[in-house]
Amino acid sequence: MRACSKTVAVAFSCLLGCACPALSASPEWKVAIELNDGARIVGVPTFGSIRFQTAAGTTDISLRSLHSASHSNGVWIVHTENTKQLSGKMLTESLGVKTLVGPVTVPIRLVVGLEVYPTTIDANLPARDDLVLYLNFDRNGGKRARNQASFRHHAEVRAAQWIPDGKQGGAYEFNGDAQLVIPHHAELCPTAYTLAAWVYPNDPQGPWRQVIGKTKASFYGGYALCRFPKDNANISFYVGEYGSAIVKQPVPRRQWTHVAGVCDGRHVQLFVNGEPSLPVPLTKGHTNHTETPLIIGGFGGYNWIGKLDEVTLYRRALSGQEIEQLMLAGSRREKSK
Repeated sequence: MRACSKTVAVAFSCLLGCACPALSASPEWKVAIELNDGARIVGVPTFGSIRFQTAAGTTDISLRSLHSASHSNGVWIVHTENTKQLSGKMLTESLGVKTLVGPVTVPIRLVVGLEVYPTTIDANLPARDDLVLYLNFDRNGGKRARNQASFRHHAEVRAAQWIPDGKQGGAYEFNGDAQLVIPHHAELCPTAYTLAAWVYPNDPQGPWRQVIGKTKASFYGGYALCRFPKDNANISFYVGEYGSAIVKQPVPRRQWTHVAGVCDGRHVQLFVNGEPSLPVPLTKGHTNHTETPLIIGGFGGYNWIGKLDEVTLYRRALSGQEIEQLMLAGSRREKSK
């Protein structure tokens, strides 16, 4: 099985996977299985549920309800719809998956993580191998918003309200002190990067507002998308600090707009609905990252008022064409304006 897992890991190094038309005409779900040797298997499940035992008894959890499951220190933790988290024993003995290299049966004893995705997350995202974060918010994860790009960097939901009708599928609404928090990790601090999202501003006038950022509360270090006092018509993107290496563009209220801040290690640029600002050069000493969490929705009274959807972070600077592709991918199933 270990040799098989290594073969499959090469074919499926990208968590989001590749299109698999030969496996099924219209599969509803995909699964990503993480093995105890670090390999991953991604494909179409041949099982429809898992059997799980808790202190309250035994239950069958369907793929429609199952978000994820993980195994640590002899205990399985299962996350399901409706904010439920279960702990107990996995009774399912193996998981069947159809992959590009054929059917695979994975003994549960080799599994340390299981993620379930609707096939609709296979939007035509550019450069998936460089994708660090992809939070599409399509499923209500309760206290956790899942990163669809890897088994890491899931966001803790703090008072943000999940809504079913975002720009594409679900989204989060932020009022007051609401936020999503992703703990610090070196992968969130690349030298070059692209931070993008669909934004829906909903406040007529306000103080400092952080939309998404990995920066200190004083707006120093790292990077952030934000809005400034007396400049409410614009969204700004800065690298290093709010007073330098900053670009801004107008973003209308109460309307979905795609924004993408880009840092190539030398310049900073902001794309709004695919339209670029003029690049601003970085200055020495203004590229330092922080060890603060990445926060979606702001902090300390500088909180975003509005909605957010389709948050992505790439570990390189995307081209203008790729940003347009990213924007179009995030509007394929538009439900609201």
